[in-house]
Amino acid sequence: MAKFGELIGVEKPVLIEFCANSNAAQNKINTLSSVAATLGKNAKVIKINVNENKALIDALDVQKTPTFMIYKKGEMQWRQTGLQDHKTLIGLVLNYV
Repeated sequence: MAKFGELIGVEKPVLIEFCANSNAAQNKINTLSSVAATLGKNAKVIKINVNENKALIDALDVQKTPTFMIYKKGEMQWRQTGLQDHKTLIGLVLNYV
């Protein structure tokens, strides 16, 4: 959990996708790669596997995947469960730059 605090405690926005291993995982990776490439140094983009991070998932009450969150300065700014396209995610993150 301390490591998670370090990840989200930065000045720039942090977009996190909580996901599970699936056949659709490659599509999600491509979406996140596109978001990360577009945002560049303006934001951090992170993917967290729910199956490998049970304590964190329980602490954040992630019930379904994918769940997206945006943090800034350690505080959650936005949260949504369900698929999101890269344009939507980029627009959302840019609100917090």
